[in-house]
Amino acid sequence: MTRPLWLRAAPVIFLVLWSAGFGVAKLGLGHAPPMTLLALRYGILVLVLAPLAVLLRVPMPQGLRAWGHVALVGFLVQVAYFALCYQAFRLGVSAGGVAI
Repeated sequence: MTRPLWLRAAPVIFLVLWSAGFGVAKLGLGHAPPMTLLALRYGILVLVLAPLAVLLRVPMPQGLRAWGHVALVGFLVQVAYFALCYQAFRLGVSAGGVAI
């Protein structure tokens, strides 16, 4: 069975977007405060990914415990990690330094 092109390309797309994120964040922070930039980032992602999840019928977690795990991991990765990265950028740490 052949996987769809988008599924085969997903790792490469992820790698490009992830690695470019640090440089783009560093540039963006020259024009907006860290939490504003994060709020814009999350808002745009919700607008793009929510319809895709519905369209692709992505399986969702079942039960309160599973949703709790998703919420905790989401908070730690998306809020704690990125907020600290963006604060480091604001304090003058280079994009390469934050990426490492």
